[in-house]
Amino acid sequence: MNAGNISFQEPKPTHSRVNYRNSIGPGPVIFAYDRVSRPDNKGGATLIDDSQRALPLAREGDVVFVKGRIEPEYRDWVRNVGLGTPHVYEFNAPITASIPQMVLADPEPLREYLAQIGANFVWVPGYSGQHDAHAAAALGTDFMGNEGHVTDKYYDKASFRRIIRNLGIPHARGETVDSKSTVGAIEQTIAAYTETTGEAIVKNTLAAGGDIVLSVSLDDISQVATQMKRHGGRYVVEVKYPLRGELNDRWLIDREGDMHFTGISHQDVKDGAYQGNFFPLEPYVDLAEVHALSLPVIEAMRDDGYQGTSGLDYLLPDMEGVPPLLSENNSRINGSTTVQGTLDAIQHNVPTDNWKARKIYTRTPMTFEELRRATEGLMYDGMPASATFIPANIARMPGNIFTGIFTGKTPELVDFVEREFKARMSQKLKRR
Repeated sequence: MNAGNISFQEPKPTHSRVNYRNSIGPGPVIFAYDRVSRPDNKGGATLIDDSQRALPLAREGDVVFVKGRIEPEYRDWVRNVGLGTPHVYEFNAPITASIPQMVLADPEPLREYLAQIGANFVWVPGYSGQHDAHAAAALGTDFMGNEGHVTDKYYDKASFRRIIRNLGIPHARGETVDSKSTVGAIEQTIAAYTETTGEAIVKNTLAAGGDIVLSVSLDDISQVATQMKRHGGRYVVEVKYPLRGELNDRWLIDREGDMHFTGISHQDVKDGAYQGNFFPLEPYVDLAEVHALSLPVIEAMRDDGYQGTSGLDYLLPDMEGVPPLLSENNSRINGSTTVQGTLDAIQHNVPTDNWKARKIYTRTPMTFEELRRATEGLMYDGMPASATFIPANIARMPGNIFTGIFTGKTPELVDFVEREFKARMSQKLKRR
């Protein structure tokens, strides 16, 4: 395995963030983002179509595979503001379909489509699952990814806890519980981890950003244990620390084994549910300390053959003498990556030193045109702006979930744009 390089300058690693799209490499890529292959895929109504998220990240010569159809108004906006690519292949398939499996079922039309463009592509999955490498091979493209079991090893919270424990990385005190245990045994385990601060954290080992993390006190233990037993699966039970904040530290391992730092931001978590991210970092964060913890993990992933994006989640305990605690590994393209990638692509026109990204839920599905009209004058129009709103992580529209990026030259301008957005959308937003 290529030992690879680290793309930041010693001794000041915190000053050398690499543009996300640049970190993939200079050649054209196929963005094949798909949630179906992830182990937390519950299917049905809970499934989100991730495939369109890549559209603003793509360059002119790239290809984006889209599971369904892109709303024309959204596609026009992306192109009109100088983002994306004209090369979008729409499968017109249901959300539950798998892009790699659709390619494997009938690769010839895709081979012809790519031949007409005439380039040597690299297949870039959102989550490198069991079918992605085979789909890339069927199209005759290169592949930036790995076998699915490698991705799963780092994505599963119980497996990842074992890895970082063996690496000596600080992490929350806790253990894994199987729902096959008796209710009494589950209750006893949870109770043991409430002793430190009075509360424990319970989360499924395959929980993702949109899933609830339960905060459990002694009074709740019986109810939660019964719920775990009923739902099945495996859970991580940890001490709930008083927190100053949470971080997501993002890296990409390229096809040569080089490791690129692509961004870091605070995570906004409310009642155990992910709400968004914000930047810059608070003064109490020592980025060099965080990177010293991240690097052994990223190196281990590289040595296991992992290629692609990883977002490492940290807890920042508000307790004297307790270092940042590594919590989870998003061994996939997460929402923070697409937010950062979108900002990277338009950094010549908008401020990127102060921003917030918020998960937006609307009461009823909106079309992109409805969103554009409601935020006219706020939404990014492709021109230089001292403050603006940028829609991101667009899934199928009409839809009722997307990400709003609010950016400005100062934190005050960021707050102003967010307030104005909420005022204009007040009748449409869903309270959470």
